[in-house]
Amino acid sequence: MKEFTTYTGNKVQFSVEALDMDNDTLQYLWKFSALSSHDGGATHTRTFSSVGTKKISLKVSDGTLQDEATWIVHVVSPEEYLALIQRNK
Repeated sequence: MKEFTTYTGNKVQFSVEALDMDNDTLQYLWKFSALSSHDGGATHTRTFSSVGTKKISLKVSDGTLQDEATWIVHVVSPEEYLALIQRNK
C-alpha cells in the first residue's frame, strides 16, 4: 500500500506495472469510492476536489486470476499543503 498527501485541484497520476505469464489480456478496474469506479488501463489520472482521506484501489484481472493495489491519499487544501512542505524543509 502506498500513502501520500496531495492538494485539491492537483492532478495525480496512478500507475502500475502488471504482467501476465500467459499473455492474457488484462482488465483494470479502478475504484475511488463505493459509487465511483473506472474501467481503464494501467495508468489513471485523477483530480481530487474535496479534502479528506481517500482510499483508491485497483483490481487487475486476466479473467481467471486477479491482484489488487491500494493507495491511501490524504487530500488537503493548497494552503495546508504549502505549510506541510515548509515544515518538512
